[in-house]
Amino acid sequence: AGSTLRGFAIQCRVSLAPGGGAEVTRYREPCGEGVRVDAALFEGCRPSVHYDPLVGKLICFAPGDGDVAFQACRERTLAALEGYDIQGVNTNKSLHRNILMHPEFVNNEVLLSFMARHGAALSAAAAASPPAPPSKAAAAGSATRREEMVVNAPIEATVVQVVAPEGAEVQRGDVLVLLSAMKLETEIHAPADGIVKKVCIVAEETVRSGQDLVVMDAIVEDAGAAAMAAHEASEADRHRHIVAKQQGGVDPMAVWYGPGEGVRPCAGPSASSLRLPPVRRDETFAKKEAIHGGLVAEL
Repeated sequence: AGSTLRGFAIQCRVSLAPGGGAEVTRYREPCGEGVRVDAALFEGCRPSVHYDPLVGKLICFAPGDGDVAFQACRERTLAALEGYDIQGVNTNKSLHRNILMHPEFVNNEVLLSFMARHGAALSAAAAASPPAPPSKAAAAGSATRREEMVVNAPIEATVVQVVAPEGAEVQRGDVLVLLSAMKLETEIHAPADGIVKKVCIVAEETVRSGQDLVVMDAIVEDAGAAAMAAHEASEADRHRHIVAKQQGGVDPMAVWYGPGEGVRPCAGPSASSLRLPPVRRDETFAKKEAIHGGLVAEL
């Protein structure tokens, strides 16, 4: 007999994110009908930087069928996220909230390309994105000044590599230091053009959140709205190319998204869709098919 749809369930995988401190100063889990939390945090704990950043699974369920049940589950999940009080460390709760409130999710029209198309914007809305190089127009029309600028560690982590040594000339958006925390690598970007005046850390050193990493002799620009728009577009493009590289060089937007017509189904096999090997209808297949057919008839 086929399965009976009894309702909708949504799971939010709560992970640690860059920023915040090293210790959980307050921890309260949501509760109530249809709400479950499987977590590994408690008040006063100091999550290790050497393990997976996943620290909790928030699962919400609403009975029924159709859009009414789906919307009830979505709203219950939003309320549970609001009641999931984690302070001291930073998490990706705001990213989950932005996903749940996105029009495509609200309309239950999410495709595999959802994060490829919206991930950068959703993440930027949840937390500050790393700076990107300024546009030529902004650089030409902005006043500048030189000032000493300290670049801090956003999280407790281990230094993998000092990319920009002392004396190096860097541009805004260049990688200064590469950190590793909870199996994830975090690039620390130059906040402005300038020269690396002092490197305060060495490779394989463990640094705390807020610790000085690099001191720069920076050229600070008064960026306007145009520079901010260019930054957001650059971040979206950077995210898109990262995803494309992970998927073997295929641009997921070209496969799943048409700039003119919006979201569209994939027209055929691609690096973004599941590829199954052709069925080998040989003697072994025939025997297994006969056995399975007999079991189905018996059941």
